[in-house]
Amino acid sequence: MRVGFTEQPLAEGIIARSNFVKRNTTQDLATLTHLIEAEILPRYAGKTDKMTGAAISRFLVGKGKNIGPSVISRIESSIDERLGGDMTDSYPKLESYLGLVAEKNPGSIMKFEKSENGTFIRACFIPNIGIQVAKISRRL
Repeated sequence: MRVGFTEQPLAEGIIARSNFVKRNTTQDLATLTHLIEAEILPRYAGKTDKMTGAAISRFLVGKGKNIGPSVISRIESSIDERLGGDMTDSYPKLESYLGLVAEKNPGSIMKFEKSENGTFIRACFIPNIGIQVAKISRRL
């Protein structure tokens, strides 16, 4: 007797297919991402913040592709990564953004530190409400 293989199949005949169509698990993620970027993204002004998974799912079902929520999430993540750009481009804007937030929230504390060559080191922002809560809370 051979383990793992048999001379005669365990079940003979044809196994009936379910009445419900199964999800196609062989869809190419890059193709679906490109399809969504080309057709859905322009409707949302090139941004994914208001584009929902349900809208993507309805669009793909209309195209004859039925995929699960995890695949939709991966598609959204890959589009966000591509649109996000390089994170190092955002660091020069951080100091002015924190200054603006501190200005709009009087009493807040903002510290920003960078090296001699202008490279970002660290930043800290404590809103005024956080300071007030810390003053009246019990010491641990």
